[in-house]
Amino acid sequence: SMGLPNFFFDTSLVICYCETCHKLRGEEVIHSQGDPKKKYALPIGWVKFPLKIQQKEVNEDRDLWHIAYHGTNPGWIRRMMDTGKLLTQGEVGLERKKGPQAKSKEDDMDTPLIFFSPTINYAGLEKFSPGKKFTNKQTGAGHIARVALMVSVE
Repeated sequence: SMGLPNFFFDTSLVICYCETCHKLRGEEVIHSQGDPKKKYALPIGWVKFPLKIQQKEVNEDRDLWHIAYHGTNPGWIRRMMDTGKLLTQGEVGLERKKGPQAKSKEDDMDTPLIFFSPTINYAGLEKFSPGKKFTNKQTGAGHIARVALMVSVE
């Protein structure tokens, strides 16, 4: 368990994207959404736990937005849910200060970056979505879980 309260989630809409469940639904792996339409891949091998959407956040134009994935540290999820926004390392107080380095033009920006990808394969990499070990209390089996958020990008 990630220790997150159930009230954050709409448990009636949980979707398993393991190979077996995905094949049983007969879905295509690649979908398109947004204006203009952009492709994104379903998160095969993952489980989707949809968040409850507050009525004030419902947007009829959501189909005009693109779908992307944002890999994150499992320990940051509660703070993100409490603040209602994606957070950078600096915003959660974990940004490392490095010694002086030669800067290139691309490095010369003050804005922290939040990375998105149209595929879970990239967002789910260890550097974006570090694994967290947990034990199934019923079976005693150990697992490693990763966290990536499926987001709508305007």
